[in-house]
Amino acid sequence: MKQQVTYPQLSQKSDKGMLVAWHKEVGQPVTAGEVLYEVETEKAVHQIESLYSGILAEVLKEEGEELTNGDILALIEEVVS
Repeated sequence: MKQQVTYPQLSQKSDKGMLVAWHKEVGQPVTAGEVLYEVETEKAVHQIESLYSGILAEVLKEEGEELTNGDILALIEEVVS
């Protein structure tokens, strides 16, 4: 099953940010709790951890794109053993 990686609300005052960097590439394994990407807001750069473990199956937002709360950034394919 594919899980959606969404942009979380980082501040009550702002609902936007810019995707600065991905820490994984499509096809690489991802572990829940590890930093998956970085977002820049008006005040800081935030490292966002993955909520899911699996394989990064698809990236829907590229570095440099503006994000809004709830945007779907990527899909992680959960690995069932």
